Parts: sequence; structure tokens; C-alpha cells
Amino acid sequence: MAGNTDLLKMPMLKLIHILGYAGLLPFIMSAGLLLVERWFGFSLLLVYPLGPLPAFLVAYFFTTYSAIILSFMSGTLWANGQGLKSHNAALGAILMSNILALLAWFALLLGIVLPQMLVICLLVLMFGYVSLLWVEWSHNEVKSEIKSAYWLMRQRLSFVVLALHLLMIILLEF
Repeated sequence: MAGNTDLLKMPMLKLIHILGYAGLLPFIMSAGLLLVERWFGFSLLLVYPLGPLPAFLVAYFFTTYSAIILSFMSGTLWANGQGLKSHNAALGAILMSNILALLAWFALLLGIVLPQMLVICLLVLMFGYVSLLWVEWSHNEVKSEIKSAYWLMRQRLSFVVLALHLLMIILLEF
């Protein structure tokens, strides 16, 4: 039980940073597995008795996680939009949260129906992440130390996520 109370006493910003950076791990692991397979010609994941995990399946793991995270992060627009002073800005943020969640769902469906379109799925998801970051930046009305630290973290995480999407596209195409 001591662990639970320690977690409750942890400053919110520290917890957000830990969870944010930990959220990169599935992206990094999927990209790393595909990178090892492409560079060294073998899969680190053996699924017995089926043999090595196919590259398209590793890419699909990445894509599904990306769609889930984009949907989750677009929910911040829903919550933050309610606190905006401008009615039009609030309406735009709330609508954009739904558009981005639907965009992520579309990318997921596209990958299921047409696995050969995973590169397109990744491009759609990249567009979603860039759009989310742009909308968050354009509605960043509150200036505080916590908001600044969070915004810096969001930029860093988004840069890494976009770079990993680009790496996956390169690995799938070559």
C-alpha cells in the first residue's frame, strides 16, 4: 500500500512526464523490431509454432498503437476546449477532437481492410499528430510554469512520434 500513497503524493507534472515518455516505448519497440529485421535480416520476435512475426504485423502493431494514442490525445482538445474564452475557439477545439479521433479510426480500418496501405495509414496518422499539435498551440491561452513545461514535453514527444512514423514508412518502403 505504501506504493499507492507514494504515487498519490507525486507531483502531477512529474507523473505526466513519466507517463508521457513511457508512452513512447511501444512506438520505439515496434520500430526497433522492424529496423532489426530490415538491417540484419532476422526477427527478434518468434511466435512459436508460427515462426517469425511478419514485418507487416509489426508495422500494424505500431499503427494500432498510434491510432489509439492519437485518439487519446485528441481528447485533450475536448477537455481544454471547454475552458477557452472564445466560443468559436472552444467549438473548433471540440470538433477537432472528434475529427482527429475519427481520422485515427479511419487509418486503423484502412490498415485492416488493405494491409498494403500501411504507409498511407502512417501518413494519415502523422497528419493527425501535426494537426493536434497545431490546434493545441493555437489555443494555448494559459501561460504558467506547468503549462510551459507540459507544452515543451508535448513538442518533444510529438517530434519523436513523428520521427518514428517516418522511420516506419522508410522501413516499409525499402
